[in-house]
Amino acid sequence: MHTADTLEAVKAPAIQVVEEQKPDPDRAILDSLRHTVYACSSVQGIHGGFLNATYRGSLTKPLQNGMRTVIIKHSEEKDSKAPQLTLSLTRCLTEQAILRGLGSTESQQVQHKQISIQIPHLYQYLADEHTQILEDFSQNGTLHDFLTVAAGVRITASTAVALGEALGSWLSRFHAWSKTQVDTDLWSTVEQNSNGFDRNLRDFRLHKLLAIQMQCGSEHLGKYAALMHSREFGQKDTVVHGDFSTRNILIQNPSSIDEEKNTSLAVIDWEACCLGDYTRDLAEMVADMYMQTILYGSKIALSMIQGFISAYPPLDEEAAYRTVAQIGENFFYWNVYSPTCTDEQESELMQLGVDLICKGVTRDREGIKTTFFECLFRSA
Repeated sequence: MHTADTLEAVKAPAIQVVEEQKPDPDRAILDSLRHTVYACSSVQGIHGGFLNATYRGSLTKPLQNGMRTVIIKHSEEKDSKAPQLTLSLTRCLTEQAILRGLGSTESQQVQHKQISIQIPHLYQYLADEHTQILEDFSQNGTLHDFLTVAAGVRITASTAVALGEALGSWLSRFHAWSKTQVDTDLWSTVEQNSNGFDRNLRDFRLHKLLAIQMQCGSEHLGKYAALMHSREFGQKDTVVHGDFSTRNILIQNPSSIDEEKNTSLAVIDWEACCLGDYTRDLAEMVADMYMQTILYGSKIALSMIQGFISAYPPLDEEAAYRTVAQIGENFFYWNVYSPTCTDEQESELMQLGVDLICKGVTRDREGIKTTFFECLFRSA
């Protein structure tokens, strides 16, 4: 008997295809709120970041404050689409705790000229579902989107400076509170996130930095990576936002921003909150704004940086060096701030990132004087 004859004679068994019933995430969210005062008639998905599902919910009954919508943020530890990625759920517990902690502090709302900055109210936290119900800021978008579209070109330099000053003033108050007035329970919760979610991020950052070091051969990059990963780069005496950039600042009624009209900003997305060096928040915001000059050709970003730095208390020399190095690292993550960039833009950011890390780690003041970031040493 020939093998071919055998193969022809054997018929494959019939296979019954059963279509998998996928759970409806919208329905699950609606069901989780059904027996609360935040029951919704419908929800609309909005961008929520990695392993988060964020919705705007239309309430079946308005709240006592008149609000008819809420923001619903649900978090997961894993995603079947990216099984290699795990993000600790300590981030949910920490975000709701810090929002509650800030609720009655001076950081809750800061006014600077025509710009006010506030923190969203946390209405309720559903611990079993890892779901937060938050105040909604209507008619808003992110400050990053506003600054990087055509509307941003119309902002005057004085308004850009005022925006930067408002952000610097708010961050100064937040850091002052977080260094001296955080209660023991909140500090402990944030520390859990430092050893949970932030550890996940540090692992990712370490692999990224070592991969870049392999390409450029800089020993200073390896030193910085090791110090960062072990939490020995700077102090650990401040509760930091952890992802402080214009992507996590909402702007209300952005079309009205000018010297005569009031504008409201809201600082959101606190899940990366951890114990660390206060320069981390400074570096992230400065890097974000500076990248807008390279990736989007922004004509106002440098004015915003100048305003931001001028409104924050002067840095001592060591803090300025740490800030420079961390600004450099942030340039490696340009794809978080822009969906695309040219090869020339990427090369410029990568080279500048390596250069700033090396200058910061080696305390190369003369080298830093040749860059825009000399402005960080205004008091040193």
